[in-house]
Amino acid sequence: MQDNKNISELKADNQNIIENKELNIWEALIPVIILMSMLAYNIFFVEDQEWFGTYTNQIILLIGGGIAAIVGFFNKVPFRRMLIEIWENISSVFVPIMILFLVGALAGTWLVSGVIPAIFPKKPDSSGTTSTLPKPAS
Repeated sequence: MQDNKNISELKADNQNIIENKELNIWEALIPVIILMSMLAYNIFFVEDQEWFGTYTNQIILLIGGGIAAIVGFFNKVPFRRMLIEIWENISSVFVPIMILFLVGALAGTWLVSGVIPAIFPKKPDSSGTTSTLPKPAS
């Protein structure tokens, strides 16, 4: 016969059990709705889309993250736990982000070196030339 007490103690020693209050759908949507409304306001109603300056969209994303943190504080989620979850999410997407970064760098290198213009030449201009290289000096 198994002793259930010993089994549960053994499993509980290696687990990190967190008991947080479960959010209802409206609490979870507060940061999303505010973020989407601020981005929509910036896109549709602000001239030149510079509500907070040059990096308006990034500032709005940071404000949305701050609002999500405030919702977490109201639901008694410790700040340390938030930072641990953020670190785990960043570390899980680091490799795909680096792959995208390197592909972008490769495409930029090809564009600057002339590989892409050589593959996709320009349409003939008024003189009838189709070269992507600059015209030689006369």
